[in-house]
Amino acid sequence: MIGAGAYGLPLAAHARDTGHVAIQMSGATQLLFGIKGRRWDTHPQISKLYNPAWVRPAPANSPQQAGGGGWQLLVEPAPLKLRYNKPSARIQMCKGAVSMKILMISNHLGVQSGVQRYVQNLLLNLDLTRYQVDLFVGLCPPDQASCAPALEAAGVHIIAVPDNKKARIRALYQHLKTHKDYDIIHYHTASKIGAPVCGMMRVLCPHAKIIVHSH
Repeated sequence: MIGAGAYGLPLAAHARDTGHVAIQMSGATQLLFGIKGRRWDTHPQISKLYNPAWVRPAPANSPQQAGGGGWQLLVEPAPLKLRYNKPSARIQMCKGAVSMKILMISNHLGVQSGVQRYVQNLLLNLDLTRYQVDLFVGLCPPDQASCAPALEAAGVHIIAVPDNKKARIRALYQHLKTHKDYDIIHYHTASKIGAPVCGMMRVLCPHAKIIVHSH
């Protein structure tokens, strides 16, 4: 189930009630992958789950919040705990999560990179006592401060490689040839070269769940 923008809230409610996995994807990313969404407000089941009380107009002079269009989320969604079931290669809801091995792929360790700052915020808000995270990333440019100290202090294992696209891809290929046991590979990219890289990751790690985040 894939949703974008305003689809997120009713989609999450429908996924909660049916046991499906909800995927939030931007409208631009849907266009990139050729996915044509269906309006939730015309869906016979999902439309009934949308509650207008979930959102309210954002206060004046405040940044936009979840929900888009200047609306603010009023309720905190219940956390969804996931378990990776290797024999059936599925992610499913369960009462307790087990440890996963995650490979996060970013561009470089510089604090001025918007992609890397997003990845840092994501990792520092992840329960790293339950997930083993390897960050495969380019070295920090010499003119920038590095995100590495904060991430390593939190428990992230950093695999630093040359800050060059071709060199990073070659290094990633060599790494995945000998590390095929990742449960999830989360790939952050802003380049068209990401498409063949995804194919390479699928061949080298056939059992991993691959998440591609287009920035």
